[in-house]
Amino acid sequence: MGRFLIGADRSRHSWFTSGLLSVSKDSTITWKDGTNFTGVSSDWWNEDTADRTNHLIYSYKGDTYKWNLAETSLEAAYICEIDRAEAFRIMVESRGIDYGTNYSNPNDIPRGPKIIKEPEDLVIVTGESSAFIECIAMGNPKPTYKWYREVFTREEVSWKIDTRYTTTNGRLTISNPVDQLDTGDYQCEASNKFGSVLSRIVQVSFGVLSEFPSDDIIPQNVRAETGAVFQCPQLHYKPAAAMRNPVIHNDFIAIFPTSVLLGETISMECMAFGSEPLKYHWTRENKGMPDRTTFYSNNRELRISDVKLGDSGIYTCHVRSGYTWMSTRKSAYLKIEGFIHCTAAKLEYRVQDLSIDHINHYL
Repeated sequence: MGRFLIGADRSRHSWFTSGLLSVSKDSTITWKDGTNFTGVSSDWWNEDTADRTNHLIYSYKGDTYKWNLAETSLEAAYICEIDRAEAFRIMVESRGIDYGTNYSNPNDIPRGPKIIKEPEDLVIVTGESSAFIECIAMGNPKPTYKWYREVFTREEVSWKIDTRYTTTNGRLTISNPVDQLDTGDYQCEASNKFGSVLSRIVQVSFGVLSEFPSDDIIPQNVRAETGAVFQCPQLHYKPAAAMRNPVIHNDFIAIFPTSVLLGETISMECMAFGSEPLKYHWTRENKGMPDRTTFYSNNRELRISDVKLGDSGIYTCHVRSGYTWMSTRKSAYLKIEGFIHCTAAKLEYRVQDLSIDHINHYL
C-alpha cells in the first residue's frame, strides 16, 4: 500500500486504515473485520510514532509511507478495504473536478489552466500597422500568460525586450511589425498556482505582393490572323501560392448573443479558410449535444433553442479540408446566465398601492 500511495498521492496526505493497535507497537493489530496481524517489523513505523492512540494510519516521512498512530480527530483520507474476492463489486465512477466539493458553480472550483482556444498561424501583410496572435485558457485562479519565440531557446516576448510587443491576457499584439524582427515560431504559456500548460506552436510570417514594374511593355507587331504571346511581368510575392490547410478565422467561434440568458436561442458560428471543400462538425466536451440543437450553412452554424443551465460547457468546431485532408479545431466556452423573474401579479399589486399622483409620476 505504501508503494501505491507514493505514486497515487502526490500531496502526501495521511490515510486512516481500519487497524487498531491493542497496547503498543509490538502488540497485535486488529482489523475491522476481526482478523489479526502480528510480528510487525519496526521498519514499518515512522520514527516519530508515539503511543497517543491506537488508530493506525499511513503517514509520509522522508521518501516513503509508513505506519503511524493518530487521534480520531485528525482530518485525513480513509483507505477503503475490501476482500480481494469481493473486489469485482467495486463500481468505478466517472468523476469530474466537482466530485466531493460543495461548489454550486463549477466555474468556482479551483483548477489548473486548460487552453480552450489555440493560437493560429499568422501571415502579416507588409504595411499593416499591427497584428496579433491569441490563446485563451480556463482556470481558477485566472491564468496569467507569457509568449515565447523560437521555442527551443525560450525567448520570452514582452515589452521588456521591445516596446512594440503588448500582452493583454492571452493576446500578443505586435505594433509596426517588421519581417526581420518578428518572423518565427511562437508559443503561448498559461499558468496559475496549480501549474502551467503550453499551446500549440504557431508560425508568424510576412506576406508580400510587389507592384507591377513601371517599365513600358515593348510593343509587338503582329500579322493579321496570326498568334502572339504577351508575357505578364513577373511579380515578387511570398508566401508562394499553394494548397492551404484549413485555418479558423481569429474572430471565430462567434457566439450570438454574447450574454446568453435562460430560454433564449443562441447561435455559435465557425468560419475557416483553406482549400475547398471544407467540412465542419461540432462536439461538446464530455457530453453530447443538447436535444434542441440544429445545424445550418454546411454545419458552420450551431443553434440551441430554449437554452438551459445544463447547456453550458466547452463546444469545439472541427474543420477538415476535403482537398488536403488536413484538419483544425477551435473551442469556446458557452456560459448560460440566469435572471430574476418578476411576475405580473406582483407588479400589479405594487401599482395598486400607489396613489394616482404617484402612478402618473412613474408613468
